[in-house]
Parts: sequence; C-alpha cells; structure tokens
Amino acid sequence: MELINHTPYPSLLFRTNLDGDLFACSACAKVTYDITGEGVFLSDAQKWEVYKEITQTTNGYLDSDNVFKRGGTDILLFGKAKSPDGIPVRQMDVVVSINGNLFHTVRVFGNRFWEKSLLGLSISTPESFTEMPLTLENAYGGKAKWDGLEMPFGYNQFGKGYYWQKDDCINNPLPNIEHTTDLIRNWFDQPDPAGVACLPMSALRVKHFIKYNEEGKINSFDARFYNAAFPGMIAPAIAAGDEIAVSGMSSKLFRFKVPDHKINMSVQVGEHKKEWRMYIEQVGIDIERHEAFILYRYPFTYTFRPHEKRVCEIFETV
Repeated sequence: MELINHTPYPSLLFRTNLDGDLFACSACAKVTYDITGEGVFLSDAQKWEVYKEITQTTNGYLDSDNVFKRGGTDILLFGKAKSPDGIPVRQMDVVVSINGNLFHTVRVFGNRFWEKSLLGLSISTPESFTEMPLTLENAYGGKAKWDGLEMPFGYNQFGKGYYWQKDDCINNPLPNIEHTTDLIRNWFDQPDPAGVACLPMSALRVKHFIKYNEEGKINSFDARFYNAAFPGMIAPAIAAGDEIAVSGMSSKLFRFKVPDHKINMSVQVGEHKKEWRMYIEQVGIDIERHEAFILYRYPFTYTFRPHEKRVCEIFETV
C-alpha cells in the first residue's frame, strides 16, 4: 500500500498482515495549531512530528504513532502546574474539563520527604512552590535498590517514591503528582503514577486494559492498551467544537476549542475507491507555548491481490 500525502502535515501509514492475503492499514496525520485570544489557527510551523517509536522530546517521552488504532482519544497536556497569581502554595489541583464536565484531576505537591517520627515514618510538610513540571519524573515510580541491583517500577521507571525497604525511604522523596483518590499514606503504598502528559508503553496498560482468565490466557483486550495518555486522560471521543478547559496550568482558565478541520483520506484497491473523513485520535496541548496538535487517523483493511493498484491518499477539504 502506497501513501500519498497531499497536505503539509506529517503523516504515517501503519501496515500489518492479519491473515493470508488480508492486510490492515492505518493512516494518520498530525496537525499543529496556534492558540491565540482570537481562536485556534493553523500554525505556519508544522513542527509536531509523527513518531515510529518512543521518542524523547522537549515535552518528555512521546509514544509511537505507528499503531493500527487506539481505543479512545488521548488528551495530552504539556507544561507545569502554576499557583494562582504566582503566590507560593504547598499543594494544588490541576483540573481538566471537557464541555464543562469534570474529566480528570491530579493533586500537585511541593517537594516532600519521608522522615523518622515517633510512629515510625511520616511525610514531611510539602515545600512551597509556584511552578511544578508535570512530568513522568515527578510522578510515582523510579528504581528501588535490592541486593545491589536497581529494580525499576513497572508502571513508571522515571519517577520517584518507589522503595523496596522501609529504611530506604528515610530522607528520600515522594512523588509531586498524585491521584486525588489514591494519595500515598504509607511508605509501602504503590499507587498508579498520575499525570496529564504522555505515558509511554508500560505494564500499567496491561493492568488496565488486558484481562486474563484463571489459566493465564487473555480473556479480554481493550484497544486503549495502545493509547499514549494516562488511563484517566483517555476520552471516549473528541470532535470538532468540543472545548477542553484546564485550570492550574496557567494564570487563568485555559480553554481550547477543537477546530472543524476536515482531514480526509481515500483508499484505492484495484478499481475500487472509497473515501472517509479522518477522526481525532489525540489532542496534545502545550499550554506554555500556546500551541496544540491534533492527530487524525482512519484505519482500514483490504485484500491483497498481486499487480493491483493500492494507494492511500490524505487530503484536506473546505
């Protein structure tokens, strides 16, 4: 299958064989937008790329776009938690809403440490902060030491707060980002890492989206396994006109209205040709830079026959 992209936007064609002469493909295109006080506009610099593998960028680790399809729409937010009016705080919440409905909340703390106390161990009072990066490094996880070896936390090896033994905790840090419904109380607590940016492939996806039977065989599989966002940041769907609002990452409530941008694709196999409008699979917003990207995708299958014309084309319409 050949991909012809008639747009200026980075694109990718995923290909795989399903069975015999049955093939699956998926075309995607990533569009960069500028966010101003007057609205959302196409950016002259289409700098957000599509990735064939996990890639480290200035916005942290970004997952591969080389998948057939995801099971929902990723909401990815890049930036820092910022205290109201720049007044130092010890903790605050970052709250995400979609169309006025509460979608996801994380709690952000200043730096904290495990301290010795009369009761054993206690959490120190959080230090004051005005800004806190919302990165994997500040979520729960990291690497614990065991018998001279480093044991990475399976859900997030880049984070902090994961310890193998009680004595290892003393004077060492806790995570800065937590789920409001699953706050750390004891040194041995192992909550899911919390965040609003990208969570590259990890065992956390297996935990949430693959179920096994008593014999250890897969009983059910959820396509959200391929999503790049934290589980709580996967929306069922996002469409043109939807509004994503974020508090706690800028001086005032940040709003992003999804533009009505018609990115289409057609597939021709032999003499047969069909056209679709590509749907929104990811919305990524860099709040500090006032820019966003939207990843548009459409998956399809076809039967391979030698010498037939096989072409997928991406184009935009008014």
